[in-house]
Amino acid sequence: MNGEMFMIYALGAATVFLFVLIIILFLHIRALNRRYKAFMSTSDGFSLEKALLHLQAEFAVMRKTMQTNGQALADLQEKMQRSLQAVGFVRFNAFPHSGGELSFALALLDSEASGVVISSIYGREESRMFAKPVSGGKSPYALSSEEEEAIRRAMHFLQKKTNGSGSAKR
Repeated sequence: MNGEMFMIYALGAATVFLFVLIIILFLHIRALNRRYKAFMSTSDGFSLEKALLHLQAEFAVMRKTMQTNGQALADLQEKMQRSLQAVGFVRFNAFPHSGGELSFALALLDSEASGVVISSIYGREESRMFAKPVSGGKSPYALSSEEEEAIRRAMHFLQKKTNGSGSAKR
């Protein structure tokens, strides 16, 4: 009988201990549940789930915008390579008896050293202008020394730009 009473007391104590443990766990779960609800919703009723869905939609729009901007940037870079990148300018006196160095040679080149060299020969009686195509820094037409110098100056600028920033291609 002593053994049976001990077993009953032991089972009773275990039951009370387990009951207290259940109450403690229930209180912890209730506190966690309250904190979870406070975390998942704000005072204006906007839940975290709605916020995450909204952010996901914004992210998709931003990704699409970035792709569009990336393509536009690539297009602009391609166009820029074909646009005016360098200018070479030389003033000179075409005729010994006319003063002021009013004649000039002007080279306008893109990043591939292609473009045009324009020359203006100024004289007292008349002035003339010439335009010659340039491709790769050379022209299929005969160039004066001033035109060659204008092209050299423009190409020097292209080389400085290429070496200095690394963005121009030749």
